[in-house]
Amino acid sequence: MKHLLPLFLPITIGISFFFFLAASGQNLVPNPSFEEYTECPDEPFSQFYLLSDWTNPTASSPDYFNACVAENVPDGFGVPTNLFGYQEARTGNAYVGIRTMQETNIREYIQIELVNELAANQAYSVVFFVSNSENSQYASNDIGMYFSSEEVFQTSESNLPYAPQISNDPGQNNLDSQSEWIEVMQTYVAEGGEKFMVIGNFNTDQQTDTVHSNQSWTQSRSYHYIDDVSVSLWNSVGNRYENGNEFVVYPNPASSIIHLKGPMANHVSTICVTDMLGNTTPVDYQQLTNVISFDVQSFETGAYYLITRIDNKQYLNKIMINR
Repeated sequence: MKHLLPLFLPITIGISFFFFLAASGQNLVPNPSFEEYTECPDEPFSQFYLLSDWTNPTASSPDYFNACVAENVPDGFGVPTNLFGYQEARTGNAYVGIRTMQETNIREYIQIELVNELAANQAYSVVFFVSNSENSQYASNDIGMYFSSEEVFQTSESNLPYAPQISNDPGQNNLDSQSEWIEVMQTYVAEGGEKFMVIGNFNTDQQTDTVHSNQSWTQSRSYHYIDDVSVSLWNSVGNRYENGNEFVVYPNPASSIIHLKGPMANHVSTICVTDMLGNTTPVDYQQLTNVISFDVQSFETGAYYLITRIDNKQYLNKIMINR
């Protein structure tokens, strides 16, 4: 019997200038909270295959945790108490767990086929939540998400050789909490045709940014729980964006003034700075030959998107504000 508890995570978008408040789009991730399964895990080892919709793209073994598991199962995969520590589900009764770093380059990933293909030049809001397990000596800050038009699979346990389009920013978002669920949230402008999504750490051991999490734990690894995964339309007028490579944006990161340079700068009609939720603020700018300058001192430190409008097109650039 399949147990069904569908969950859709709404993304609320603010009203400002060319943007309007719209109903949140459909979550394109099936079984986003890992509540649907074919049977309750009943053995003292991982039974990830019992989880509906999600698959394992490598020879390694991600884990499935559910409150249906009896607490007295040795080395169990229950919720909140399990083999790797103690953590309540963020929503519902279940979550998954993956090794995000283990020497040498051992990784675990989870993969899902999206409800629909992503549309070219469409902006999507991507959100998932992670919590570092209590038996992790380290916490890896490099968890990311890779979108592909084809299903990913390899026969080894090593890190997947792909560049994730969504990557947590270690400088802005440490993933070392063993009590809280930490949100990873970004906006992704699709190339078009992406149908599959993989979550994990795609970096090698040497490339991975880590922090000490549990000094007393002897095994050199980082293990994270994952819950509530969402890929939804990033709602704004038009919803479609051109790649901002037409412009040179500098300095980036910036603390006070940002410059936008390129031949198309002479034709810009509006500029907005938008946070990761879509809350948008139009900015005043000075326009010289091929260069536009504007002040960002009123914005808090963090990641933003710069939306530049020229005629009927909108161009998207990611910017960092850092003080």
